[in-house]
Amino acid sequence: MSVWLSVAEGALSLDTDPATWPRITGYEVVAELGRGGAAVVYLARQTGLNRFAALKVLFAGALATGPDRERMRREADAVSRLRHPNVVQIYEVGDHDGCLYLSLEYVSGGSLDRRLADRPLPPAEAARLVEELAGAVQAAHDAGIIHRDLKPANILLDPDGTPKVTDFGLAKQRDETHRLTVTGTIAGTPSYMAPEQVLAEPERIGPATDVYGLGGILYECLTGRPPFAAPTTLETMRQVAYDEVVSVRRLQAGVPRDLETICLKCLEKDLAKRYATAQELADDLARFRAGEPILARPVGVPERAWRWARRHPVVPLLALTLGVMILSVAGLMAWSTYHAYQVAGHLRERELHLHGLRGTLLRLDEAQARYADLAAATGDPAWGDRHRDAAGEADRHRGDAARLAPDATEASGLSSAAEDVLIRERRALDLVRDGKATDAWRLLQGGDQRRGREEYAAAVGRFADRVDEAADAELRQVQAESLWSLASATALAGLIGVSLVAGWLVGLRRRRPQPDRSA
Repeated sequence: MSVWLSVAEGALSLDTDPATWPRITGYEVVAELGRGGAAVVYLARQTGLNRFAALKVLFAGALATGPDRERMRREADAVSRLRHPNVVQIYEVGDHDGCLYLSLEYVSGGSLDRRLADRPLPPAEAARLVEELAGAVQAAHDAGIIHRDLKPANILLDPDGTPKVTDFGLAKQRDETHRLTVTGTIAGTPSYMAPEQVLAEPERIGPATDVYGLGGILYECLTGRPPFAAPTTLETMRQVAYDEVVSVRRLQAGVPRDLETICLKCLEKDLAKRYATAQELADDLARFRAGEPILARPVGVPERAWRWARRHPVVPLLALTLGVMILSVAGLMAWSTYHAYQVAGHLRERELHLHGLRGTLLRLDEAQARYADLAAATGDPAWGDRHRDAAGEADRHRGDAARLAPDATEASGLSSAAEDVLIRERRALDLVRDGKATDAWRLLQGGDQRRGREEYAAAVGRFADRVDEAADAELRQVQAESLWSLASATALAGLIGVSLVAGWLVGLRRRRPQPDRSA
């Protein structure tokens, strides 16, 4: 929390007891300017140089904790290494009767957060201000210093509006690894912290972290509100880590699109997508102010959609799951229909072929009977050759029938009925060859042969009926299997969808950030 207040804003009217003010050699305390978490800032006149200074004194004085004293010394060390018109300068660091203090440049225009007070700046003024701040931050980076706590409360304004960066208490050297934050506290201000700070990833903290802070300042200058602000610190940290910032132009439609693009580039959660240096940010702001094309590019529609999906993962997950289920069910329905159609077509072709065999077998049976009768009637054994050819062809067709529909062939008694008729016809042909045509005729016209032929014709009919029944049964089985597969796939898709949603919800709860307790 910043300790800076402005005399012009009524700081001198604070109801404080002068008797409690510190008495430091070489300084005459005039007023209390403000208080922070560990220090108080006084307006004092430096008697030797007859100038005003801001005295920053630890609350506890000689009893101040080691981390508080070390943090103030670090601030003094950081500021003393910087000489930049947009950085509050340090005059002196001292220890008076165990009371550590800093003597700093007094900036009388107040802090930027009070200047804003929920009122955004004109876009041109905001761009100019952050451009100057970016130059100061770049100077700090060139000196190996990362501020880590850039926010409007740590920006002071000269009466002419010149901004100056102050409060380097959280600053660190780029090559150092130890940290001063007390266990259980947060290193920074949540609304302006970069995601890598919220997620406690010190190895990722660097110049891009301060670029994010500058983006937060620019955002508040343009919209009148910080990038993220929630009722609780933890919720604010969660927003910083995982939510996308509300578009600048959605809050202030009058902000130029290029300036919004610059601001949002600074606030990218991915370090690689931010400006690599504060100077690059300053250069792009200078291009904007000069009316030149900026280097930053707005986020495209596909990436915005992806970010929205990451912010609201359950909705796209449900849509994706529903889509997968619909596609799966539709695909299975199409496959089942196609498979059933293919099977039905195959069964139909086989059925037609077998029905064709029925007609062929009956025709050949008639041919066999006619050739046998002619041989018996004429006494000419030559008709036996034709009978043999017809019988052979009939036997091949019965073999096809047995191969395609073995159950129907066996159930109908087709082969045995055919063999019974053929035996008598061959006996009659043998009688013709022996010159006993009359006996052959009598055998062929007898009741046994007539009943045998009738039984053969009936067997062919039963064969056709069995073929139809088998085809219907197979088709019903295919349909049942298709329905079972469809139901199983639908249930499995639903189970997978529920599991995915549950997994995402559990993951979201586990991803909620916790305060950095190791900082």
